[in-house]
Amino acid sequence: MNEKVRQLKGGHLGDIDLISQGSVSWNQSICPWNEEEGVNEHRCAVKYTSICKYFCGIKYLDTILCSYPYENIDVLTGDEIDRPLIKCPTCGRQHDTDKPICQYCNLKR
Repeated sequence: MNEKVRQLKGGHLGDIDLISQGSVSWNQSICPWNEEEGVNEHRCAVKYTSICKYFCGIKYLDTILCSYPYENIDVLTGDEIDRPLIKCPTCGRQHDTDKPICQYCNLKR
């Protein structure tokens, strides 16, 4: 794995995040994006909704792999991603290459 990927301990794996900050009984790292912005809102993955552009996966048992401040699409290699992704030239969000329209800004490729 790329040296730009951090291993953050104690992820909450329901919706995947590190936003508990002290309200859990286990040792938990702080999300570097939340820490830099002074907020407690960024989540790695929300079921059926979104995946953070810095989220690179989970390492057993509860370690979150995070590439902040580098986007995962720029850090991970082909064998570490399960499908081809592209960045939308308009909104910059990632989506599957098999989708002809960006689901975030509706730009047609």
